[in-house]
Amino acid sequence: MRKQQIHLRVSQEEYDLIKQKMVQCGCINMSAYLRKMAIDGLIVNLDMPEMKEILRLLRYN
Repeated sequence: MRKQQIHLRVSQEEYDLIKQKMVQCGCINMSAYLRKMAIDGLIVNLDMPEMKEILRLLRYN
């Protein structure tokens, strides 16, 4: 039984993106979708020092 609640506020744009992604995966229950993404979702964080250096050098021009 689920007793804990999480309240989340999003902008209209964020809400529209969430709904769009739900449609893409065929999910119709937002609570189930958000729960699944919060638990099993994947976040990719790339650490690319070479790219940071290239961007830093480009800023000088």
